[in-house]
Amino acid sequence: FPFQGGLGGAFTILREFARSPGQWPRSPQRGGVGFETSSSFEVHRSSLEVSPGGRWCHRVCSAEARTQSLKAAVWAVESEPIGVRLMKVLVIGQGGREHALAWKLAQSPGVSHVFCAPGNAGTAVDATNVDIAAGDAERLVKFAKTEQIGLTVVGPEAPLVAGVADQFLAAGLQVFGPNHAAAQLEGSKIFSKEVMKQAGVPTGDYRYFTDPDSAVEYLEDRGGMPVVIKADGLASGKGVTVCRGLEDSLAALHEAMVERRFGAAGDRVLIEERLTGQEVSILALVDGRTIVPLEAAQDHKAAFDGDMGPNTGGMGAYSPAPFATPELMDE
Repeated sequence: FPFQGGLGGAFTILREFARSPGQWPRSPQRGGVGFETSSSFEVHRSSLEVSPGGRWCHRVCSAEARTQSLKAAVWAVESEPIGVRLMKVLVIGQGGREHALAWKLAQSPGVSHVFCAPGNAGTAVDATNVDIAAGDAERLVKFAKTEQIGLTVVGPEAPLVAGVADQFLAAGLQVFGPNHAAAQLEGSKIFSKEVMKQAGVPTGDYRYFTDPDSAVEYLEDRGGMPVVIKADGLASGKGVTVCRGLEDSLAALHEAMVERRFGAAGDRVLIEERLTGQEVSILALVDGRTIVPLEAAQDHKAAFDGDMGPNTGGMGAYSPAPFATPELMDE
């Protein structure tokens, strides 16, 4: 059974052999069980070996003995780092985003198991749900240590803004997600605008306020020009109101700062110049030195036909976005 892939793929095949011994392929040379890989390694010294040069691994013996050998080899591969380490992965969150992450991570030949905390009905199909809230960093760290989680992937914004990545790193655990300081780009719209201003990134004109009376005065001075009212903090995608005139603006301001619909997220409010045109989201993976951009996406938030309704957490999204042409991406 020739196999020219890497060690992770060979381990996956090995695991399937152990689960389905009646379907093992046989080596045409020796009549034994085997696979071929480009690397030399020993998975089980007593009964399952890869010969020098990475050729056939085989041992002619009874089906029962082969079953035990392969199960022992799988145990050795999953519990001891030999070349490629199969890891357990924890996904934090409970939305559709986390389901997509768990589904894709489970397909990796380097992943032995995926957990999702707290997860949802979808993640229960592709992973193992864990009854721990996404914001309970202490219990999440304890779980990761107990289960020997090799990588934790954080989906939602709120735990990242609260510093869950910092707590995992402090515990010596690998985590994918920005630390508390970097997550403020998502956690505070005002902070994000200030960073863009200092970095020279083009962005709409803006002012922010902590006092509703000063904000009302500013809006009235602008003569009812179209603006966007944004609660500064996290509001599940609902803290932004695209206003068509002064009446809309004053109502949105009152809702955020007086009625406190968004709680502490509305303690500060950003009043921003309204820009008209298509919106495209471009995400990138960064480590401080390297930038890897992902495919562009378009997210549609306004409810009702013709975008006449209020903003929501998202009415739908698609990727790639035709609007993001290669020329635009280069720019």
